[in-house]
Amino acid sequence: MPRPPVLSERDRWFLDLVCRGRSEEIARIPPESIARDAGNGGEEIRNWLTVLAAIGDRPGELLAYEPVPDWVIGAAVVYWDLNGKAR
Repeated sequence: MPRPPVLSERDRWFLDLVCRGRSEEIARIPPESIARDAGNGGEEIRNWLTVLAAIGDRPGELLAYEPVPDWVIGAAVVYWDLNGKAR
């Protein structure tokens, strides 16, 4: 049975919301849409919302995104400057 594709375009759309600190917009994504449209890693949305709630909807910088076809997900790293210090 073939694996479903990694939904990189949707991942990048979502990560753009994360990096702009748009937690309210993310929270309005209906659960049925996540199940239907977000693919294998869709439930990860809850983890990103938890981070945004903890840091106060600050904008972040996408450091890396890579589709991982064997896991049927995209993996991402986002950096938030919480102390105003350079990395």
